[in-house]
Amino acid sequence: MSKRDVQIAQLQSKLRKTEKLLQQERAKNLRWREVINKLIERFQLIIEKG
Repeated sequence: MSKRDVQIAQLQSKLRKTEKLLQQERAKNLRWREVINKLIERFQLIIEKG
């Protein structure tokens, strides 16, 4: 393997790790969005009844 091949392999490894982290962050954000949407729905029901 040439030095360049090694560098490419390292970069690909970093890229895969970064993609995994991004997926985890997206999953967290989706969960938060669901929580926030449920809260908004509850407040709307309270306001409508009030």
